[in-house]
Amino acid sequence: MPYTSGHGLGVRLTRRALFVFAVALVACGDGTTGTVQDTADTTVADTGPDVAPSTSPLVLDPLAIAFEPLILNDSGVADLDLENAGSEPILVLDAAFDEDDGIFSVNRRSLEIPAGEHATLKVSFFALSEGGHADVLHVVTNAVNGPSFDVPVSGRVDPAECQDADNDLHGLGCQAGGDCNDHDPTIFVGAPEQCNAKDDDCDGLYDEDFVGLGAPCDVGIGDCVATGVNVCAVDGKSITCDAQAGSGGGERCNGLDDDCDGLTDEDFPSKGALCSVGLGACKVVDKYVCNAAQTGLVCPVTALPAHPEVCHDLIDNDCDGITDEGNIEVCADATDNDCDGQTDESGSRWGESFFARDAPNGSVAVYPSAGDGTFQEPVTLDFPTENNFSVFAVGDFDGDRWLDLVVRETVTEGRARCTVNSECPDGHVCADGVCRKKCTKDGDCTEFQLEQCVDTRSVNVANDTYCLPPSTTYLAVSACVGSAAIKLTPLFTLEPGDKVGPVVDVDGNGHLDFVGLHHFSKGKKGFVWLNDGAGHFTQLTPAFDYGPLYGTSFLGHWQWGLTPTSKDIDGDGRVDILGQSQDSTGSQPTDFWFLRNLGGGNFATMLPLGPTIPNPSNLTTVDDFDGDGDQDIVGGLDEDGQPGAAWMLLNRGTAGSTTSWVQAYEIIDLAPSWNAAEGNDRPGLGNGTSYDIDGDHHPDLLTAWVPEECGQFIYGCTAVTNPGDICFGGNCRKLAFIRNITTSPCAPGTSCVDGACVAGCTASCAGRFCGSDGCGGSCGACAEGQLCVAGQCTVDCVPQCDDKQCGDNGCGGTCGDCPEGFACTYGVCADDCIPNCAGKRCGDDGCGGTCAVFAAPQVIAFDKNPNTTVVGPVNVPPTMPQIAVDPANPSTNVDLACTIVAESYDLDPVRYSFSWFRDGVFQKALGDTPHVSSTLTSSGQTWTCRVRANDGAERSPIAESAVTIN
Repeated sequence: MPYTSGHGLGVRLTRRALFVFAVALVACGDGTTGTVQDTADTTVADTGPDVAPSTSPLVLDPLAIAFEPLILNDSGVADLDLENAGSEPILVLDAAFDEDDGIFSVNRRSLEIPAGEHATLKVSFFALSEGGHADVLHVVTNAVNGPSFDVPVSGRVDPAECQDADNDLHGLGCQAGGDCNDHDPTIFVGAPEQCNAKDDDCDGLYDEDFVGLGAPCDVGIGDCVATGVNVCAVDGKSITCDAQAGSGGGERCNGLDDDCDGLTDEDFPSKGALCSVGLGACKVVDKYVCNAAQTGLVCPVTALPAHPEVCHDLIDNDCDGITDEGNIEVCADATDNDCDGQTDESGSRWGESFFARDAPNGSVAVYPSAGDGTFQEPVTLDFPTENNFSVFAVGDFDGDRWLDLVVRETVTEGRARCTVNSECPDGHVCADGVCRKKCTKDGDCTEFQLEQCVDTRSVNVANDTYCLPPSTTYLAVSACVGSAAIKLTPLFTLEPGDKVGPVVDVDGNGHLDFVGLHHFSKGKKGFVWLNDGAGHFTQLTPAFDYGPLYGTSFLGHWQWGLTPTSKDIDGDGRVDILGQSQDSTGSQPTDFWFLRNLGGGNFATMLPLGPTIPNPSNLTTVDDFDGDGDQDIVGGLDEDGQPGAAWMLLNRGTAGSTTSWVQAYEIIDLAPSWNAAEGNDRPGLGNGTSYDIDGDHHPDLLTAWVPEECGQFIYGCTAVTNPGDICFGGNCRKLAFIRNITTSPCAPGTSCVDGACVAGCTASCAGRFCGSDGCGGSCGACAEGQLCVAGQCTVDCVPQCDDKQCGDNGCGGTCGDCPEGFACTYGVCADDCIPNCAGKRCGDDGCGGTCAVFAAPQVIAFDKNPNTTVVGPVNVPPTMPQIAVDPANPSTNVDLACTIVAESYDLDPVRYSFSWFRDGVFQKALGDTPHVSSTLTSSGQTWTCRVRANDGAERSPIAESAVTIN
């Protein structure tokens, strides 16, 4: 029977058959057959005490093994066949050689051979040394024909040179070892086994080291699972599943792992969290579930129906988010309509709160408000003359503590009305809705009395010089009862070419004054109309020089003027004036000019403010938008650059400095689909103002602009051809309220993470009666005069200034001011922090401040009123209180008390903040208290009390009083 070694060498085998009558031979006492020796009795005892003898005989084939000669380090393998020739199993109890020198070996020591079957022992010959080798393989069994069989095994090793055809250093006669495939250098005795269906290590097996090869397997997770079998990997070093996992899709809200990442609905982290629908008494609570489209979450409840607001029941009956706010105040009905505890207090048909907008045909429209962000239909005023009127200001001008309307009259009697130049006779231009005669000198203006020839633009622009009369400013009053006609009370007259800017309290008497500019041909001087509080005005001129605002060239800047609103820019409690300019036409930045109010109607030299808005600004308004007590700037809404966009300049509040501002960042874009093509007028042109529209003590934006729905050009809706479209046939504008959401920028169920509102937040108001619920919502608001401290409304607040040099003390006051050039960063005065609010929809500016954030516009009107000028109420800052330290001549055993001798004047309730200084050093540990214990004073010390009044929007100048301890 032919066998081969690792190199194909033959093995000579001696074969002798064992006949089926072997039992008889044993019985005859002949224990020897050929070279197979039976060396023991055939009794049961020879098999060992625990093994029962079998009745079956065992046949070995061959009875002796003689290997062909091998070369040194080669090896050979031969098979020894064991046949059970009986009807019972045979046990092979042991199979071993006499010599344990490693020359010969057998692959199995014991086994069981079932009746009538064969088994194979593999006998190996290793050519470890030259010469002849012989040994005996003893096979011990329980077979009936002998407990032991001896199989002689022999072989010879001849010396030879290394035969290595594949240059792997292995082969016949090679010192490194044998080779079973001399045509593949990766295969040899001792080679690492690879997963490749080859016997790499020449042990007679292939891929034996790779457990699981060929077994079933799965790949992927979730909906992407696929089934296959394990196969060899490409690198041959491992196994891999031959199945290809599915690619999956976008995660949907359906309880499945759609994107196969091992998570279910992970893109909807608020699923199962508490949610609510409706506000106030309409609020219903449930938990977020997947919507029907599987694209998001929905709160699966419906809000309860709203009811009319009931005053003083502490319930938001009409479900608008404000409790007991009531409705528009109706005068002369003996009812507290607006739930403020007063009856018929507004004194006019327009209620306590309103804004005004120029209306078509030379009139003014008033928009009454409930003070909660809702408005009634506009009231177009019925003026007593045929002249044109435009809105000038809204505020308390007569000292009765209620809002008034101030308008400017344009005389039209005897003049042709117009909308464009082509409607005027030759030699005339259309301005202010009437045809005006073009001129070169005053002598050309003979049509009407008092007219002067006015160049309305300092730069060379066609048709900008024409005859203008003086214009009168009136207080417009609508009686509470009787005729709806407007009663006009003259306030002052403007000379031809004079322009009025912001309405502010210049002299600090608590009443609104008018600031303006004389025509640039008169020396570039500014004026102030001072209000005595009873509706009487006195002109102060010249009040300041506006030369820097005009510009250094003969023609001046392309655009220049005072901003329509202004506030206390430098934080000293006096309202300053702000100017703006643009160097040339097109997409140029807006520069600002700062005119510091020195008090008493005096101003410092006008200086550049420093920061700019990146594009032209039609809308420019000043207010404390981020709620930190410092006045910020919003500018934008031009047709050039980025049409319809507006930017924020946050004031960092460095005391006495105008240079500490956060770089301008975009806050709104009202025409997002239009690009900023240079030279093309685009929708987005607009104007507006700011004030607290919704009653949450944070200034909002009020804007009117050209909407992009109405076509490409700003001066008419030329792209609209459908006569039924609201934009068809001429001018069209949107009017909207843009809510300031800085303190609660994120919707309920979301929280601010890295400047973005992220879902997955659980709101909590446990133990809190005011302030944030931790998820962008509110736990309530405090009453007037109270502060929210750690969720509690308190009057006796304990300032928290430990380890703080500056910033908010938690009680509406400050822990100190920073020197010029420094800003307050998390309570420390620093000059190296650069705030960043660009792209943020919530959170801080990175330097301890807060980024101001606004909601999407809430449209109030979408009509054909072509005017974008809207004017809101002007807040009057509180006046400086009069104070004194009592007693005036204290001894060391007397406590000190800082008392308010004369209250601050303001239209709103005010809160006083106190700070104490000992010998000029701020006593931070005392906090915001009007008292100093005598235990802290010593003879010779000077104690100074400083007091400021705060009406929630602006602060008064600092009042100061000092005493020396006896």
